Amino acid sequence: MTTFLALLAAPTAYAGAIGLHLSLARARHNQVSEGPPPPPAALLAEVRRKWLVRSWALSAVEIPPDSQADPVLCVHGFVGRPSHFRGLQRYLHGQDIPTRTVDLGWKFQGVPSYGPPLVEALREVDRCRVVAHSMGGIVLRHVLSEHPELAAKVSHAVTLGSPHSGTAAAEVPGYAGPFPRGVPADIEHLAPDSSFLQQLPELHEVLPDAIRVAIAASWDVTVFPVERALPAGMDHVLLDGFGHMGLLTEAEAHVAVREALTRS
Repeated sequence: MTTFLALLAAPTAYAGAIGLHLSLARARHNQVSEGPPPPPAALLAEVRRKWLVRSWALSAVEIPPDSQADPVLCVHGFVGRPSHFRGLQRYLHGQDIPTRTVDLGWKFQGVPSYGPPLVEALREVDRCRVVAHSMGGIVLRHVLSEHPELAAKVSHAVTLGSPHSGTAAAEVPGYAGPFPRGVPADIEHLAPDSSFLQQLPELHEVLPDAIRVAIAASWDVTVFPVERALPAGMDHVLLDGFGHMGLLTEAEAHVAVREALTRS
């Protein structure tokens, strides 16, 4: 675990680790996904986007507009940060849509360990909308399955590249044994059709009365095949031309999120 954290902290090692991960993930993506693979340029663009959202941690916190609209709770994913939503927040605030971020922290003890901050955030509002990136969508499902009384507070739930039925990026082909010691339990939980995910209620089951939209990216090499981010019981939006981090940075994704949040 110490080695894992060190890779995320050191800039040069971080860039190398991201590049290696994307290259290996692209190869795995090509094995299990239908259709043409993402071009190499798409991987380079993803590295740039990762650096962009990383740099947002140094920018000022976005101040929400003075609006009576229900706030949007922004929930990050695995090794994510609240600042990863800076671009989306800036856009939504310009549309008079207030936002708040939820800091899940870096627990590495399985999806349930990320739940308490989201529970607290939901308890602090009367009514809200939720945008969850990647693992954040799975954390939302877990929280609402454990605290069904909070479901009435959520009018809209939008997931961005969430591995609702797992991702092939979290599995080792041909290996069926337990995950090696030191691999975060989060990854085991996000493996395709893991026992954790199979036992977890779907979003439409925990939020039957909410508007539910799943947005995915066709060139995502973090959550794939893309169908795993587009579950039954949710409206689907598939965006072309970028990958997992593009769901946070690209204008087309921002517009898609706004349209989902303002559906009635």
